[in-house]
Amino acid sequence: MGSNNKSYYLFYCIVSVGILFFYFLPYFYLGENSFITIHDNLDSDIVWFKTIAQSGKLFTFSNGTQIDNIMNGIPRNSLPPAFNFISILFYFLNPFTAYIVNNFLTHIVAFIGMFLLLKDFIFNKREEIFFLFSISIIFSLVPFYGTHPGLAIAGIPIVTWCFVHFYRYTHRNYHFAILLFFSFYSSLIYSGIFIIILLFAIFIYITLFKKKNNWPFFFGIIFLVLGYIISELNLFIQFFSTDFISHRTEWSAPGNSLFYSFKNSISFFLNGQYHVPTINTPLVTLICSIGFFKSLRSLKENNKYSKCFETFVIIIFLLLVSISLFYGLWESKEFMKIRGKVSILRVINWSRFHWLTPFLWYMLFALSIKMLLPKIKNLFIQTSLYISILLQLFIVLYNNNELKDNYFKIAQNFYPRNPHLKKETTAINFKQFYDEKLFFEIKKYIGLPQSEYRVISLGIYPEISIYNGFYALDSYQRNYCLGYKHSFRKIICPELNKSIEIKDYFDNWGSRCYAFSSELNRKYTISKNNSIIIKTLDFDFDALKILGDRFIISTVLIDPTYNKRVMLRKSFEHRDSFWKIYLYEVL
Repeated sequence: MGSNNKSYYLFYCIVSVGILFFYFLPYFYLGENSFITIHDNLDSDIVWFKTIAQSGKLFTFSNGTQIDNIMNGIPRNSLPPAFNFISILFYFLNPFTAYIVNNFLTHIVAFIGMFLLLKDFIFNKREEIFFLFSISIIFSLVPFYGTHPGLAIAGIPIVTWCFVHFYRYTHRNYHFAILLFFSFYSSLIYSGIFIIILLFAIFIYITLFKKKNNWPFFFGIIFLVLGYIISELNLFIQFFSTDFISHRTEWSAPGNSLFYSFKNSISFFLNGQYHVPTINTPLVTLICSIGFFKSLRSLKENNKYSKCFETFVIIIFLLLVSISLFYGLWESKEFMKIRGKVSILRVINWSRFHWLTPFLWYMLFALSIKMLLPKIKNLFIQTSLYISILLQLFIVLYNNNELKDNYFKIAQNFYPRNPHLKKETTAINFKQFYDEKLFFEIKKYIGLPQSEYRVISLGIYPEISIYNGFYALDSYQRNYCLGYKHSFRKIICPELNKSIEIKDYFDNWGSRCYAFSSELNRKYTISKNNSIIIKTLDFDFDALKILGDRFIISTVLIDPTYNKRVMLRKSFEHRDSFWKIYLYEVL
């Protein structure tokens, strides 16, 4: 590498580090006052990892082992696996620190993986260094959703980098080690199984059509499979258990019309999905579409180097179209009929091939730019392309709600009198969400060992009670016993019968096994400033008592005139708390 190239690399390395520093600064400055995504994160993932890490049963694998403070004893194997790297983080660190370390590592690995892949196989010229670093940093700043997935999306570039080296016979032993690390720091059910399926399809193509026995590629797949078998051992033990029947076996839905399904497919192709944000703006989509149609036109040119890139552009574009189409059709009436007859289609969400799309979009983006660069001679168009890249970087940062909320809070701290910053954000920070001080007061007021009574929650996520050591009958779980769902349904049946929406939500899905009130619908973040009063809470309180419940932790008042089976014991709040908790005893 020449001295000029080294200078360019050093400059862009410093810029990249500066951008990542800007991204993570709020978490270090605000600490537990940072705003963190609630949905499928604070309300689930973090509590699951904390609970199993502190249960003393992290490294147990028996189907008979239960975690007593969730749903009267949820099977241990329903919670995160023992050998997952994130489980280890939560075992050694407090929940907030574990979350931040995981978040930091995820984005760093995303940058390194995309950088290595683009540098080795796409952008290897001096004039392409800008695109090498910019696309790497843009991909690394995509807001990878939740805690549990780990490297499920962020690690795909580095896995691809390894397998391209396997294909080219340029691999080293550390490529196999990287695959093992990925399998222990990602999720089989989110992306792992779909990556393996695609890799096997590629291997079969290489073997049958290229007439090559590419053993490094094959053993790379085997390493990945073995890594997942070990890291997801708890999941496999539960999956093959004859004693455990999952609530997922009852998953069903009426299904969408074909028109609505195709509409969903188009929406996903253009916008992505909130769990799997691609942030493929019209800018990215336009450049990728130009690259695709240019590739179709020029594929017949006698240029092997160019033809290779054009072929990949076409394949990836068509793969994105196919995944988007499948994503929409998965919920169609026609597909629902097939899923109803085949158990494996109900237990596993096969539409999760869409977890591959953020990587595919930015890979297609890079390939399209690589292919178009030599053909763009107009200085204005070249400048526009550079500006477009910078604009995409800004859009990715702007679309991160955590980042916006946290920097808004920092600005309020520095300029408290600024009238433009007086607006109160509706976001709840980490400390407010779990409010350990408030729940400690509730625990102290009750004055009994938490294992001696059970609680349910109204207008607030039950995982907050679980986080604070309470034994909760209600919970959000991705996999729990079908029998428990039926038992819990008896409690809320009268309320379900008042609302078709909630009834369908619970009966046809049911992962949120909550104490639903038809008057609250599905509201779980009711602040202390609310004036809601539940007029009639039609629970089967006898069934509730049979499961051992004694208290209701509520963020709303319950009218005593019509609800004789509950009695308000005390309310709890602080000046800085988001919640006001009304503690009711079940009579």
